[in-house]
Amino acid sequence: MEKKILYVVLSVIILLIFLMLLFYVFYEKDKVSINIEDFKDFALNANCADKTNDLFIIDNKMVLWIVEGSCSDASYSYTLFGNNTDIILCKEFDTIAGPNRECFDDNYEDIFQIIIENINTNDFGLGLNHKVEKILF
Repeated sequence: MEKKILYVVLSVIILLIFLMLLFYVFYEKDKVSINIEDFKDFALNANCADKTNDLFIIDNKMVLWIVEGSCSDASYSYTLFGNNTDIILCKEFDTIAGPNRECFDDNYEDIFQIIIENINTNDFGLGLNHKVEKILF
């Protein structure tokens, strides 16, 4: 009887370890550390941001910064960052010569295009396969 109880307890422990590993593999491995405070500092010091100054975390990997204002030049900018403020993946911004878009990593051109085309929607057109979370500051 004691051997059966020991066997059941060991089986439960092994099952729990297995489930924890599965959780890590499917959920935690993709989490990237994002220093939100650095992005908040950027946003708090933005120029021409009297209309919109918003930050969004996308998929726990990227940050989208939306700035819109009443300036005659540079009235908006949309910047997609990696996990820190030093990694600019793509940006679109207004200039006196008209809109300008740059992607510094070709892997993000498509997602940035979708975001820009859907800039005024809650999920930026990314759908249920992506997580979008607004950063409050």
